Amino acid sequence: MSEIDIFVSYSQDDRDRVAPLVEGLRAAGLRVWWDQNLPGGDNWHSTIQAHLEDAKCVVVVWTETSVSSRGGFVREEAGVARDRGVLLPVRLDTVNPPLGFREIQALNLVNWSGGSKDTGFLNVVAAAKALTEGRARPRPAVVPRLRARVSAGAALALVAGLIGFFADVASMQDAACAIPGARGACQRFGWGHVASAAEEKAWLALKGDCEGLRSFVREFPRGVYAEEADRRTRNAQKDRRETWTKTEVGGGPLSVAGIKGRSKEAEARSDTLARVVSEAARVCAGFDKGDFRNPTPVVNPQPGDWTCTQLNDGFRCDLGTRVTCAVEMRAVREEEVCR
Repeated sequence: MSEIDIFVSYSQDDRDRVAPLVEGLRAAGLRVWWDQNLPGGDNWHSTIQAHLEDAKCVVVVWTETSVSSRGGFVREEAGVARDRGVLLPVRLDTVNPPLGFREIQALNLVNWSGGSKDTGFLNVVAAAKALTEGRARPRPAVVPRLRARVSAGAALALVAGLIGFFADVASMQDAACAIPGARGACQRFGWGHVASAAEEKAWLALKGDCEGLRSFVREFPRGVYAEEADRRTRNAQKDRRETWTKTEVGGGPLSVAGIKGRSKEAEARSDTLARVVSEAARVCAGFDKGDFRNPTPVVNPQPGDWTCTQLNDGFRCDLGTRVTCAVEMRAVREEEVCR
């Protein structure tokens, strides 16, 4: 596999937000790989692992999603990068990295608009190039704060805008909360069409559970996801699910007389056991239909099941034991599914 410079680790929910970062790093001359480059039919898990171990720098994107319970793969990849000493964390939202990843400073891209001259982005490029070249990360440049003189007219417009925002005139809150990095504040203060932390957590825990969706509507009747939850319960469907469980059926006592004339007792036992297994397979074959499949005879003779006799012309071993049939048994049940 050819070497790459950068491996980008991110939550799939943030794909559209991460794409400008990938393109910006490529434009800066870095060879970047992310899972959008996976060719069809590839074993995705082994391919990702190979690129993760090959990269000279792993950019981990921390967002509200990737630090939540939905970011398990991101944390796993970040752990590999940290252990290799190639971790470069960046933040697109105002969040704290998960425990275990806070010792390495995360570069700030919370207010990045995609510009290649942005100080925050240039900090990421400089740190990435340092890691790919085996150098220590440089100290990030300070992002300048905007200062502006506000005229009387502009001040009035600002006040009017704030009044409109808090009154949610013309859905101003929705527009503001759509700005990258603003979602956390909107969630905390209940602004815009953003679910509360409790509602978000409850919604993410639901996976087609109709009764769970009904409970969700009762708990959050005016929530952001209430209408969607109600729609799914109204469209509930009956889903027939088939499962196959391994079990043992049938069987019973089975006796087979051995053939005399074997020179050794072990040969006589082996010959008789083979005949028992063959007979048991014939019995079990009857279970290869209907609600049963893949029948296999189970023969486990005990020492007391054998009767071996040495005759003039050799050994003879008779076997009387108990056999069963290992099968897969089908069960069909109806479940209410809300998609």
